Amino acid sequence: MQDYRAEMTGERGGALAVEGVRPDARLATCDVTPDLIAYVVEKIVQSIGPRQIILFRSRSRGQETASSDLDLFVIQDTGRPNRQVRREIEHLLWGRRFPVDLIVATPEQVDHNVADGNPFYTQHILTEGKVLYERGAMTGRARRWIGGCATPKAI
Repeated sequence: MQDYRAEMTGERGGALAVEGVRPDARLATCDVTPDLIAYVVEKIVQSIGPRQIILFRSRSRGQETASSDLDLFVIQDTGRPNRQVRREIEHLLWGRRFPVDLIVATPEQVDHNVADGNPFYTQHILTEGKVLYERGAMTGRARRWIGGCATPKAI
């Protein structure tokens, strides 16, 4: 299997140049607002159809700075490899000018890590994280972020 980085050329300001993928002009900003986060979530939901998307780290705690990453944990049950889903999401976000830390996992992987007491999952993602999307729990446009988001429950 070919490494996804081999498909990408150059990296500038957080934007990855990907052959055959056009940049999204709405992502060409360094200002990560609640509207931008809702737009990113909507793009991922429409293209990937994940089970859940969770915001974690500084933005979920309201402690972000101008240089903070957009940290997203995507739980997918598409049957495709996590690496492939991550690559698809990276392509969706091409042209962005803000840093993203993207983790993709299956429900089984989440269950395994929770059962093992992995603190990254149990503390940083499932306790401090904010659910931005949960399949079947949202209607219409992606829910406006952060104030109305529920704290994630064990999956």
